[in-house]
Amino acid sequence: MDKPLPISNKKKYYFLGKVDVLLALIFSIAFVYYPWFGKEFEDVINYLTRINDLVKYPEIMNGNKSSIQELLLSERVWDQLLLLVGTYFQDKLIGFKVLGVIALFNYTYFLRKYLPWGIILLFLLNPIFIDLINSQTRSALAFSIFLLISRVPNKYGQLALLLVCPFIHFSMYLLIFLVGVFWVLHKINWEKYIIPTAIIGALSFNLVYFLATNTSVIDKTMYQSSSLLYTSIWLIPIGINAKNYHSKNTLDFPPLYFFILIFYSTVFLFSPFFNLYGSRFFALVFPLLLTMTYGLPKNLRKVVFTLIFINQIIQFYYWIFK
Repeated sequence: MDKPLPISNKKKYYFLGKVDVLLALIFSIAFVYYPWFGKEFEDVINYLTRINDLVKYPEIMNGNKSSIQELLLSERVWDQLLLLVGTYFQDKLIGFKVLGVIALFNYTYFLRKYLPWGIILLFLLNPIFIDLINSQTRSALAFSIFLLISRVPNKYGQLALLLVCPFIHFSMYLLIFLVGVFWVLHKINWEKYIIPTAIIGALSFNLVYFLATNTSVIDKTMYQSSSLLYTSIWLIPIGINAKNYHSKNTLDFPPLYFFILIFYSTVFLFSPFFNLYGSRFFALVFPLLLTMTYGLPKNLRKVVFTLIFINQIIQFYYWIFK
């Protein structure tokens, strides 16, 4: 029998109604094309340069077809998307933002099963997530496709989506590895150990990344969002959710996504000790934190959402007036 991967506790798959689809599309377009106080998103210029290069020299996308390693690390799907933008849009920036709209729509499609529109509209307006969609669009698109796995009712469709992700951003091979680890835990009935496994795995990842990339030379002033003060602010919301995960979860939150949330959050929380730009990892799973928070008991839910909102206001103040 064609069974899905062990990502959801129930054999029930959710599809948005027409009104929700329309609202998600309007929200995504407004979110991406809003000028955001004239802020310039650093990575966009690199994307636009790549688009121009692909239009002028499309052969650079092919590379060495005989090299399996180059093929696996080539991000061919991403390059093809950029080439389509360069081919069909006269204004490359407007065309590129379409990819951000798709990424945000995927996130919203995933979140709408678990969250009311009020929570989605309020808390996704967080600078860390705004930067993710508008600047780190490549990783946002890849991860948003990964989230849609839970909407596919058979394992072949799920595997297809999973395997597409690293061809958009090669770092998504880490996700494939984590899915494999979770699958092993599920098979041997060790799901109750997913929290310590995620934490140990994340700390190991930080150490290996630190040793392999010589991050000791990174200028910390470049990454204020990965400072010890900034990461410590998120410790309480993340900790409360981790502590209460094994209580009755009325949201039927997929355990695989909880495992991913704890892994990426741990990478982020300990990133200052490894001089790692950890906020980019946390930004990807920030919507998962919102989903988990909504499943907390009512009193805890209010406390955590209040903390997140206060943090959001502080971030906006720093973001606008720094």
